[in-house]
Parts: sequence; structure tokens; C-alpha cells
Amino acid sequence: MTFLEEVGNRVKNQRNILGITQQELTDKISAHIEITDKQISCLERGLSGTGLEKFTALSLALEKTPDYFLLGLSRDGHNKSELIKSINENLLLCDYEDLNSLVSISQTFAMKK
Repeated sequence: MTFLEEVGNRVKNQRNILGITQQELTDKISAHIEITDKQISCLERGLSGTGLEKFTALSLALEKTPDYFLLGLSRDGHNKSELIKSINENLLLCDYEDLNSLVSISQTFAMKK
């Protein structure tokens, strides 16, 4: 996998985690800088890069720092969406008895709110 493909995968994954389409991302960014959904599509597929100004706007819109997209480094740990996704993936591996125990535990945490 090329560097541009790795960056593109991170962009696409983060966009999917946030639950927004390429068009919605384009709309969010184009409020600040000119960008098209075709440019985002090419970036996500690793077919092209982008300039610093657009890349910074993209990072802000996707709620991650540029080093996350460039290097895979995350300064803020996991965001809530990533944590929920990770928990769900782990739950699929649990048996019925474990799931019942986890329901009780999660209810205890939810009552703290």
C-alpha cells in the first residue's frame, strides 16, 4: 500500500466513523476553502494528495490532527465513536453469560450520569 493510499484510508475511515458522506464533508470544508467531492474521492482512494491548506481544513472537519492522517498517530486517544466501535467488536466475541454480566456493568456506569 502506498503512502497516499494509507492517508486516504485514514481519511475514509474517520469520515465513516463520523457518519458523514463525501458530499457532507465537502460541504463542511467548502465553507472555508474551495474543494470538491471529486477531490475528496481521489484523496480517499490514494490517487492524489492535496495542498497544506486543504489538508488542514480536512483534518479540522474530520476532528483529527494532520499527524493522525499522515502517520496514524492520535494525540487524543480514542474518540467516543472509536471506543464504541471497539467495544461492539469485542462484544461479538463474548458468550451469552458474559454478555449478561456486561449488561449489568454497563447499567451501573449509565446510572452514574
